[in-house]
Amino acid sequence: MDSKHLGKNKLQKATEKHNPFRIPDNNKFANIEEKTTSNAQAKETDDYSPTKPPPIMLALTANYTHALQEIHRKFPKTENKLTKGCIKICPDTEDSYRKIITYLIKAKYEYYIIRPRNERPIKIVVKGLPFDTNINEINTNLKI
Repeated sequence: MDSKHLGKNKLQKATEKHNPFRIPDNNKFANIEEKTTSNAQAKETDDYSPTKPPPIMLALTANYTHALQEIHRKFPKTENKLTKGCIKICPDTEDSYRKIITYLIKAKYEYYIIRPRNERPIKIVVKGLPFDTNINEINTNLKI
């Protein structure tokens, strides 16, 4: 039953034919050893990676260009982006972050800082409590 034409709904038996244009599929990188690291070594390298400080959002005031020029002169590696009516200043190091903040305070520019999620306070909603429940009781029960 090795017929090539078996009918409309029947499949033809698969036969292998020699293909002169076959591409070799050898893995050139099979001889290279894989470098494995343990979890302890990976954690050590993660601890020393420098984290970027949070961005500083400078409000658009009449003389914000003067502030940006001064920041760019003192800290040329900072990135400044215009976002939603504010200028997002992304300092490269913690030291430049602190110095930019002190400059903005001394020059009395309006700014705010976006804190990371792990440093923000947790907001809790408790449903189904009566209106006359004392707030201090709720706080003490949540602290337990």
